[in-house]
Amino acid sequence: MSKDWSKLLKFFSHVETVTGVCPECHEQTMLISIVSDYYRCTSCGEDIKQYVNGSIKYFALDDKDKQWLKENPSSE
Repeated sequence: MSKDWSKLLKFFSHVETVTGVCPECHEQTMLISIVSDYYRCTSCGEDIKQYVNGSIKYFALDDKDKQWLKENPSSE
């Protein structure tokens, strides 16, 4: 197996998918993890943050969250 395939497989082994309601498009959809607790909606492409406190909720990112994502592109 080539190095490129190994890197790709390693990347996808850390991707988490969940279903939830996107706070932007209000659709029940699949959400794909960007980094821990941050997801991207597969319907509208909006980046959202997961919040867990007895139940799981998703919120739109504020400027502080977007800056954190730019500075921390990977959870590894």
